[in-house]
Amino acid sequence: VTEAMEVIQSKTIDLLLLDIYMPEENGLTFLKYVREQGYQVDAILITAATDAEDIQTAFRYGAVDYLIKPFQFERFKKSLLKYKQGQTFFKGNHQIKQAHQAFQNWKKVDAHERSAKLAQWAQLIDDHQDELARLITLEGGKPLAEAKGEVAYANSYVKWYAEEAKRVYGRTIPANSPSKKIVIDKFPVGVVGAITPWNFPAAMITRKMAPALAAGCTIICKPAVKTPLTTIKLVELAHQAGFPKDAISYIIASGKDAGDIFTNHSLISKLTFTGSTAVGKSLIESSAQQVKNVTMELGGLAPLIVHNDADIEAAVDGTIASKFRNAGQTCICANRIYVHEDIAEAYNEKLIEKVHALSVGDGLKEEVKIGPLIDNQAVEKVLTHIKDAQEKGGQLSRSIEDIQ
Repeated sequence: VTEAMEVIQSKTIDLLLLDIYMPEENGLTFLKYVREQGYQVDAILITAATDAEDIQTAFRYGAVDYLIKPFQFERFKKSLLKYKQGQTFFKGNHQIKQAHQAFQNWKKVDAHERSAKLAQWAQLIDDHQDELARLITLEGGKPLAEAKGEVAYANSYVKWYAEEAKRVYGRTIPANSPSKKIVIDKFPVGVVGAITPWNFPAAMITRKMAPALAAGCTIICKPAVKTPLTTIKLVELAHQAGFPKDAISYIIASGKDAGDIFTNHSLISKLTFTGSTAVGKSLIESSAQQVKNVTMELGGLAPLIVHNDADIEAAVDGTIASKFRNAGQTCICANRIYVHEDIAEAYNEKLIEKVHALSVGDGLKEEVKIGPLIDNQAVEKVLTHIKDAQEKGGQLSRSIEDIQ
């Protein structure tokens, strides 16, 4: 312990890795020393036979930001090397600490003031609708008309929760004795970590930011690295609306890096994620190590079913609205279509006619209805699907060269 104290005094340390048993007096003495001397050290505690009281003691000293179990160490060590190269780990750690400090004040702000700030943010989003829509189109290729629709959709969450901020009601429950009274109050949970996908860069962020802020939580948002600019602009507008800088912030990192940071950090009280089921399961599993509150919006399989008594015109219009929205890159796009055999031929003819009429191109052009796919990998995926369909008997209504 004495040697370790001397090292800290003589060197600038980015990260301190402690491999100790918490019940040992030496470990606690060292943790307390780090905190009391005010050294900027991120202490990662590797515990090996600890109970809840030991862990609480460590956190009370304030030097422990992460709690890593021995079986997690190898995975964490590999990630740590990557973090150190890009400074993602240290930046994220700093932001979480700042958000936690901001939470101490933001949770005390009364509901009407929180509501007013959300309403002001909503007004600024309306005022900057064209700018935000253009960002969405430039980042992800979404046609401008769709992008404007998304901005309005995204802002509907902000406006909704501006009102809901004033309606965080408690409850009074009848007791089993006249001498008892049971009252339930609701309190903000703490710092929220949010991870969102690229296909709705405005709507998926506001539906997480707005309720967190309305409830009195602070939030750190991790947008998709393919579409970060929309989030950056929305956070800037939130700050203009009067939200404290550290009450709402963003971090640019890969999904895996952000997932590791959010699930392992002791000051993140809640994790919210929109994405694939496989990744969601992994995040839930990691969050369980600290029993974090989690909210998951995960993928699914969406069939479109057309019965033999359907209005074919309406069915085709509905198919196009579902299947071709954002070039088919949404979580609710139909990924398989079942049509009754009695109307299959008429349905196919009408569908081909209307699909051929869709204009594909630059999303900023007014006449374009289908923008580009998000990246080359997405293009290759579509071409693979087309090839697979042909091998199984499918026929193309247009040539691949014509489509490209």
